[in-house]
Amino acid sequence: DLLELAFMAHLNTLGLAAVGENNSLALENSLDAQRDFLEEHLLRWAPQFCQDVIAQANTPFFRGTAHLTLGALESAAQAAGATVGEAAV
Repeated sequence: DLLELAFMAHLNTLGLAAVGENNSLALENSLDAQRDFLEEHLLRWAPQFCQDVIAQANTPFFRGTAHLTLGALESAAQAAGATVGEAAV
């Protein structure tokens, strides 16, 4: 849901701030939190949801948004070292 995506954006912002401050501990904490949140929440439902939107959307806007979201999840999972469980990203 949108709240989970917004929280992930917040975690990304914390990570970027840590990079800007050259704070490796804060960056590590941010990546750990991102990985945990992805594995425990977003990656359990969002990839399939995006695939469903891509398959069923009536407009290019919603299909494109789903593609962008799926790509962002893939990038976030890779950056945070998240392990994809049942859902495939």
